[in-house]
Amino acid sequence: MDQQCPRGWWGSPTCGPCNCDVHKGFDPNCNKTNGQCHCKEFHYRPRGSDSCLPCDCYPVGSTSRSCAPHSGQCPCRPGALGRQCNSCDSPFAEVTASGCRVLYDACPKSLRSGVWWPQTKFGVLATVPCPRGALGAAVRLCDEAQGWLEPDLFNCTSPAFRELSLLLDGLELNKTALDTMEAKKLAQRLREVTGHTDHYFSQDVRVTARLLAHLLAFESHQQGFGLTATQDAHFNENLLWAGSALLAPETGDLWAALGQRAPGGSPGSAGLVRHLEEYAATLARNMELTYLNPVGLVTPNISALWVGWGGAGQGRNLKV
Repeated sequence: MDQQCPRGWWGSPTCGPCNCDVHKGFDPNCNKTNGQCHCKEFHYRPRGSDSCLPCDCYPVGSTSRSCAPHSGQCPCRPGALGRQCNSCDSPFAEVTASGCRVLYDACPKSLRSGVWWPQTKFGVLATVPCPRGALGAAVRLCDEAQGWLEPDLFNCTSPAFRELSLLLDGLELNKTALDTMEAKKLAQRLREVTGHTDHYFSQDVRVTARLLAHLLAFESHQQGFGLTATQDAHFNENLLWAGSALLAPETGDLWAALGQRAPGGSPGSAGLVRHLEEYAATLARNMELTYLNPVGLVTPNISALWVGWGGAGQGRNLKV
């Protein structure tokens, strides 16, 4: 009689590891026959996705914590709507255990932008902590005519960018100064943080853009072996990838919000590109002196940075 493999292993007669990625929401225990991974309990996997997401069914409006395996639709009580069963037909109705109940002097408790907004009287600005563990406060106005207006997350900062914000404060308050070693560490840290960020808040973009501006301005005033790129083979690559992350199409609205509400608070996307162009020119002027190899980099949102020799002179090209 075949002995069944232990939890987290599959196969017959020889057992092998499941290798299911628990960090992407999969159950560590796979199918014992074919080794196929499946989502852990109370999770679903959208078609075409390589990750499982939590069902997050609203317990008041849903009859179960489980949801449909691909759509993530929770089973709703009568009257409750939405994937998570957390909304009603009317913007002035609130989900209750007995159905949707209309409020006549307030906006209902509701989930929006990853935040649960409490029942709030007309004309009052609700203030709650930012979503996903971010620092700061999110606000939302309850309007008598329209109900809830869109949430305002302008002052939210993701946890990973809090450390960068402190570094920025140190530079702008002259408590710290850039040198080659600090520039090398900062460029690496910017790439690490932006490379692991899927969703940005406006303050994340502001902090990263200002740090990149400081870094690029510092490097553009260096020459010869004072350039950090002569000491760190990955420096240019780290700069370009961090810059590319900020120039992604998804950050367009965040740049616009910064321009409207905090003019001068960041260099703006056009300003960031100018800093990159100035730095490319600095590299080109110093290539013969420093024996730097020609630079050719392609990133998703900066299509090419090329700095090298063109015929009898130097060449540089930046495309965004």
